[in-house]
Amino acid sequence: MNLSLFDKEAVIRILAKCTGSTDEELRRRLDNRDESLPKICVLSYDVPSIKRYIFSTSDFRGMFGASNALSRFDSLATEELEKLGSHVVIAAGGTGLLICSVEDSKIITDWLNESFSKNVPGAKLIVSRVNLEPYELIYGLKKRGNGTPIEDLKDLTGTGEFSDLFEWLSTKLRERRNEEIFSSFLLTEEIQRCEFCSREAAQIKIESYDEVHYICPVCKEKRDLANELIKNRKMALSINDIDVTEDPESQNNLFGVIYIDGNNLGNLYSKIRDERDYREKSQAIERCVSESLKKAIVENKLEGTYSTPIIGGDDLLLFVPAAKLFAVYKTLTESINNGFKALGIGFCCGMALVPKKLPVRFIFEVVEELLKSAKKAAYKANYSNPGNYVAFRMLLQNSLNPIQEHFFTAPGVSHRVKETLGKGFPMSEFEEILRIIRIDDPKKFSNLLQKIISCMADDPLVAKLNMRYFYAHGEKSHDLGMNIVEMINKYFLIGDTSEEEIESKVLTLMELSKAMSLQNGVRA
Repeated sequence: MNLSLFDKEAVIRILAKCTGSTDEELRRRLDNRDESLPKICVLSYDVPSIKRYIFSTSDFRGMFGASNALSRFDSLATEELEKLGSHVVIAAGGTGLLICSVEDSKIITDWLNESFSKNVPGAKLIVSRVNLEPYELIYGLKKRGNGTPIEDLKDLTGTGEFSDLFEWLSTKLRERRNEEIFSSFLLTEEIQRCEFCSREAAQIKIESYDEVHYICPVCKEKRDLANELIKNRKMALSINDIDVTEDPESQNNLFGVIYIDGNNLGNLYSKIRDERDYREKSQAIERCVSESLKKAIVENKLEGTYSTPIIGGDDLLLFVPAAKLFAVYKTLTESINNGFKALGIGFCCGMALVPKKLPVRFIFEVVEELLKSAKKAAYKANYSNPGNYVAFRMLLQNSLNPIQEHFFTAPGVSHRVKETLGKGFPMSEFEEILRIIRIDDPKKFSNLLQKIISCMADDPLVAKLNMRYFYAHGEKSHDLGMNIVEMINKYFLIGDTSEEEIESKVLTLMELSKAMSLQNGVRA
């Protein structure tokens, strides 16, 4: 059984190149923990703030160009780094981990920086290098004093797992990232800024759809790179194409955004044993997300009407027509849940209906806040093993703050009813709400909710009585699959009515009812 943290044969190949020794001799010296062997470099790299880089432009095509540039670099790095004599553990999502000789590490670093600069315009690459004894790559790190290299960790010699090494390398990479000073071109009032990124000087004039824009060379290059990605993935060409109809007059002014990210990956990676285990788990996560996306595209007939600005690892950002949002959500989350459950991890989702006229980078900020809200609720519910949570908003105006508090009762009232819009809650509960709305019909349920909301300004005890009155008179027309008391206690007035502040989810249900009406072809 091979207990090597890294591929032992790869370590031997690198040492053979340095020493000219035979493989048999190198195996013997490694097993004897021979410190006279040349050290081997463990090199890792990362692109800080990938999402910010992708959404640094307000231009739709430029955004996808940035995404395509990163994907293209991953493929190029995997192929070329092996040619340069390194052993690549993984290169995906703008991050990489490899081992090579100390001598080759400088050449490889130069290639990474030069190639990244050429292929990913406007982004920054951070490279970290540490030199270790060859046997440490097989049996675990040796503890040393005077701050080198892992004085703060336990003695790993003979017992160390890859996860311990991975944690240490991640720390070193973060340190390198913090050392970097990011510089930007200082613009004066006399110099026009790029209309897409608002950061660099506008030097290029482009004409598109009868519009003239003045942009910087970086945004121009991103736009040029977008065409390949859009064509290969059969995505929408513009925001307006993200719809169920091509007729501009009948298009909806909203579209759906789904942002999914894994939970508790640190716990998963803390159990990895060696590089093979690390690579297999990373690839399994990426494969699950990719295959789930393909399934959602096929089953919901999304070709030409969707976009994926971000897809990599456990990250997925998806734009879909408003009329297909919940159908896509269902297909996607069910498939991802099946794959992630087998790996022992969960995920969270930020989901929204947003105006098409809102700049793309602001749309990302909105759905990112919703994802954070879902994660906050998930970890609060069960910090060690968070489940699947979702946060939803329907934004009919250009609001950049999806997390909003609303008080139904006046400030002077002793028992206040409050709701936090955009708050995360379990996906199982979210799906139950969608089921209730479908059973009752979105429009009919919205009318009932309007009556319920009118009760909320009263004292909570009075409000409950009035709610029961509306239900009693409407029970023949409303089949909610849930009795009245359960409905009120679970969604409308949550908690003891004697408490000073009582939670509600009635506005969330109202937004979901409006959003669900779009699924039936009714425009908001």
